Amino acid sequence: MRSPFMLNTDWYDPSLPEWLAPNCVAEAAKDLGFTDDRVRLALARATLREGKSVADWNIAAEIAAEAAGIEAGKLLERAKSPVD
Repeated sequence: MRSPFMLNTDWYDPSLPEWLAPNCVAEAAKDLGFTDDRVRLALARATLREGKSVADWNIAAEIAAEAAGIEAGKLLERAKSPVD
């Protein structure tokens, strides 16, 4: 099957656990009330189409915060907080 989208693998860094940061950030967004798919879709688009390294906590938080319309610092703090 062919895709009309060019995918970009520049995001891949084998030294980083590539899905930890974006998954934690997306879950943090859910905890803050953003229960739709906008954050996950923004992270996926940034990674696969734009080649952004969402394995980096700050990059993942910035992308997610822009998609959700909230402050990146607040989202990052929640993403890194211990489980309640």
